[in-house]
Amino acid sequence: MLKDEFEKLYNEYDQILAPIIAKIINDNYKYCKISEKIKWGWNYDQNLSIMATYDRNNNLIQINLFSVIKAYKEKLLIIVEYFVVHEIRHIFQNIKIKEHKSGICNDINSNLVEKWIYENEHYEKALDINNNENPKYFMQNCEIDAYAFSYALMKHKYKDVSCLYVPQYYGAEFYNIVNDWLECFKNEIEN
Repeated sequence: MLKDEFEKLYNEYDQILAPIIAKIINDNYKYCKISEKIKWGWNYDQNLSIMATYDRNNNLIQINLFSVIKAYKEKLLIIVEYFVVHEIRHIFQNIKIKEHKSGICNDINSNLVEKWIYENEHYEKALDINNNENPKYFMQNCEIDAYAFSYALMKHKYKDVSCLYVPQYYGAEFYNIVNDWLECFKNEIEN
């Protein structure tokens, strides 16, 4: 039934929403510091809290059509952008991991990249086997980085980000990272 519902909604909304996703991606390239083309596609999940995922094996962002339709109807496309940017940050991390493994020096702290490598090899999923939030997922360095980057970028661009989800597990350290990103974005504009 879910696949039939997806196909019906895809036929109804793809022409409206696909250009919006493309614009979100294009508008954020300059912040995300990657040059490769971002591949994305629709998927479907009844769990509307799962807006998007990154498949690092295929280098593809998969976006939950049901979640995007809900955000579109509620006029909350900032939430879609927030999670798409979050997944783009995972693409960035993946690029830095590949560079690090190839011996290419990059501008990311090598200890952090080593943590990303470990986490990719021992990845904790967002939901546990009972479909409850998994605190271990949120405490992974790659997830803290992606949440902080995307949250800071939304705050930089839109100021009011009160509708965005910030994991309850994040405290002052998270907001310190957000503030560091805000300073970076501000400095890029001034220079």
